[in-house]
Amino acid sequence: MIPIIMIVIYLTFRFTKQKRVMQSVPNGNVTIVFTDIQNSTYLWSNYKEEMKQALAIHNRVIRQAIDHNNGYEIKTIGDSFMVAFKKVCNAADFCIEIQKTLLEQAWPPVLLQDDNCNFESIDGVVIWNGIRVRAGMNCGCPDVEYNSTIHKADYFGPMVNISSRIEGLATGGQTLISTEVYENLDSKVYKSMPYGTFFLKGAGNQIIYELTTIPMRTIKSKHEERSPPTKNLEEINVCISCMRPCTYCQRRKFKSSSMLNGLRRVSSPTCSSPNFQDVPLYGNMFSV
Repeated sequence: MIPIIMIVIYLTFRFTKQKRVMQSVPNGNVTIVFTDIQNSTYLWSNYKEEMKQALAIHNRVIRQAIDHNNGYEIKTIGDSFMVAFKKVCNAADFCIEIQKTLLEQAWPPVLLQDDNCNFESIDGVVIWNGIRVRAGMNCGCPDVEYNSTIHKADYFGPMVNISSRIEGLATGGQTLISTEVYENLDSKVYKSMPYGTFFLKGAGNQIIYELTTIPMRTIKSKHEERSPPTKNLEEINVCISCMRPCTYCQRRKFKSSSMLNGLRRVSSPTCSSPNFQDVPLYGNMFSV
C-alpha cells in the first residue's frame, strides 16, 4: 500500500512541476536566440586553464543578461546558449547587453595576447576585449514541449532551426537577425542594416540583417552571399551515369553497353529525366 501511495505522490508532483514550468515559459510568438563563442575549439586547445576562467565569466554575463531582459534559458550546448524571449525587443536588448558587458570584463592576460581575444580601442572607446561571442535570432511560433531530461521546456520547429543557422552565419562580436525580427523592431530604438541574402536550408533565400550592438565596431563578413545550391548540366550527367534502369530487360541492355557511350547528354537544362541510348526514359529520379 505504501509503495502505491509513494508512486501517486511522485506522479502528482511530476505533473504539477511540468504544468508549472510550461505555464511560466514564453509561448506563442516568441524570439529564439542562439549564442556561441568564436573559435572556442582553438582557444580550448591552446589556453585550457585560461578558458576555464573565461567560460565562467562568459556564462555569468549571459545569465545576468537573460535575467535582466526576461529571457528563458532553454539549454546550453558546450559554450552555446539557446534562449527564448516573449518580446523581440527583449531579445535585442539581451544581445546588446552581452556585447557591452563582455567588453567590461577582466579577462586572463594570456588570452588577450591572442588575435581571437585581443584588446582594441578607438579614441579611448573600447571596441574589442576578450572572447568574441556571436548571436543569431529569429521569431515565430515554435513547438514547445516539456523535456524530462533537462526538466525544462524545449523548443522545436523550423523557426528554431532558422535561428541556429542565422547564428552560424555570424562572426564573433556580431548579432544577426531575420527579416521577421527586423520588421518587429522599432527602427528609432534599434539600429540595423542589411547583411546580405543567404540561402538557408529549409527556408530558401532569406535577407539577413545585422543588429548594431557596439556602434564603432566594424566586422568583416566571413561569408559570401549565398544562393540556392544548383547542379549544372555536367554534374547532372555524372549523377545520371550512376542510375540503374528499373526493369530487368533494361538492365541487361544497359550492362551490355558502355556506361559512357550509352549516356547521351540532354540538350535542355530543364529536362528532368536522363536519356539513355538503348534504354527508354525513366521517371523523375532526381531533383535539381
